[in-house]
Amino acid sequence: MKRVRGTGILFWVFPVKEERNGRQFVNHTASVKAEGKEVKGQSHFKEAAAASSAAVSAMKSAGIKSKDALEAARQAAKVQYFWELAERIAQIFPAESKEDAPSPLFVKTLKRISDVDASKLDDAQIWVDSHFTGTELALLTEAIYRRRDALEAA
Repeated sequence: MKRVRGTGILFWVFPVKEERNGRQFVNHTASVKAEGKEVKGQSHFKEAAAASSAAVSAMKSAGIKSKDALEAARQAAKVQYFWELAERIAQIFPAESKEDAPSPLFVKTLKRISDVDASKLDDAQIWVDSHFTGTELALLTEAIYRRRDALEAA
C-alpha cells in the first residue's frame, strides 16, 4: 500500500472474548483499511510465542535439556521480540525535540493569560489542563500562578 499524506484511513478494533482453562480473556485485534485495501492486524503474542519455540528448538537441537535453561531461553526470546517491536514503533514516533518552537496555540494562550483578570484565572487553568501536556502545560500553569500573584500584589 502506497503511503500518501492526507489519505483517509479507517481503523477497526474488535475485542473478542475467549475462555481458556475456566478463565475469561479478551483478545484485541485490529485492522486498517485505506484506499479500499485492508491490512489485518497481526498477533504479536503469537509472533513472540513462535520466537520462543524457535529458541527452545535450537537449544534442544544443541543438546541442552535443562528445563531451567529452556525456560530462560523461552522468556529471553519473548522479551527480545517485544523489545525489537518497541524499537520499531519508537522509530515511527520520534521523540519531541527540546528545540521545537512553541505551538501557535501556546503563544496565543500565554498572551491571553497575561491579559486576563483574576476572576477568569480558574477557568483559564481548567482550559489549559484540557488542551496542553508536558512542558507547555507546566509553563502555562506557571504563567497562571504568576499572573495571580501579580494581580494580588497590585
